[in-house]
Amino acid sequence: MLGESFFEAGHELVKASSYGQVSDLLFGRIRKLIGAAEVVLFDFATDLSVVRVVGEGPVAETLRQDLEGVRGWISEHDRRFPDDSSVLCTALTGGELREAPDVAEWLKQIGCSDIIGARLIRGRFRSGSMAVIKKDSIFDTDERERLQAAVLVARSVLSRLLDANYERSVLDRLMHSRKETTNAVFMLRGDVVIPYNPGAVSYADSCWEKDEVEHALAPEMIEALNKAITASWSSPVDAQWAELDLDLGGGLVRIGALARPEGNIIIYFAPPPRQISGGGTVPMLTRRQCDIMDWIAEGKTSAEVAIILEISPRTVEKHLEAVFQRFGVENRVAAVRSYLEAKGGLIPGQGA
Repeated sequence: MLGESFFEAGHELVKASSYGQVSDLLFGRIRKLIGAAEVVLFDFATDLSVVRVVGEGPVAETLRQDLEGVRGWISEHDRRFPDDSSVLCTALTGGELREAPDVAEWLKQIGCSDIIGARLIRGRFRSGSMAVIKKDSIFDTDERERLQAAVLVARSVLSRLLDANYERSVLDRLMHSRKETTNAVFMLRGDVVIPYNPGAVSYADSCWEKDEVEHALAPEMIEALNKAITASWSSPVDAQWAELDLDLGGGLVRIGALARPEGNIIIYFAPPPRQISGGGTVPMLTRRQCDIMDWIAEGKTSAEVAIILEISPRTVEKHLEAVFQRFGVENRVAAVRSYLEAKGGLIPGQGA
């Protein structure tokens, strides 16, 4: 049974407003309720370039003295945890963590008898796991049940904090932007950047090839960006803006990059005035896309538009995909309606 004391601690966990508060509750009240001698948290980058051990006891201190060993342990064991979100606490797939030969030997060395692992949060760039350690016996059924309930609550809270911290970082960036400047926002997907706001569309219209819907970053730029993003996290739920110079198609510019909760990267910067075009008649579309939509609104097919503009039908389709995305629609009829509304024209069939 969980018991009244657990629900009181769980209520405190739900109200936690930072990674530090979650950690403190796991180290304190939750640890006592599950009968653990010690709780150790592992905060690490996906590529293991960053590994932190968080804890208040002797085991945590011992692990902090051997980060290379911890890095190897995470590589060997943590990554073999099932990704099934319904699995709350597990050891190695198919067995208890304490039964793994190297873990059993390590437990013997530190004078402990049992260990259970749990993944708290897993992201593209940063993850967090937990190990609970028992000194003189094996975790019983009630203790395991309380631990699983605590992990379930902690996962939900950390996911909420990740979303909230991202939103706060974006808002803070916007609030501190100069009103007189044009700000461009791009989304990085894979190795290509995609315009996300009118400023980015204007930059792309000025700096990219006429029919370039998205721009592929050079491999060295992707490497530099990933390295900066990886180093920008202060905890598994606290992503900070990474500042670096990138070439987004118009030469090196100073940009801010922030990892979104789902793993994509948002890129934000203020292009110099010379790299801002007048754009098309609709701010969210390039001039080429406006040309295409003008013909589509007249009832032309992609093939006909391609002939008129002397481009390939596939290029027309790529531009239309971008139009659908920016208007948040799924078909041409809806795209034409949104385009004419944005342009200030009449909606077909509604008259004057």
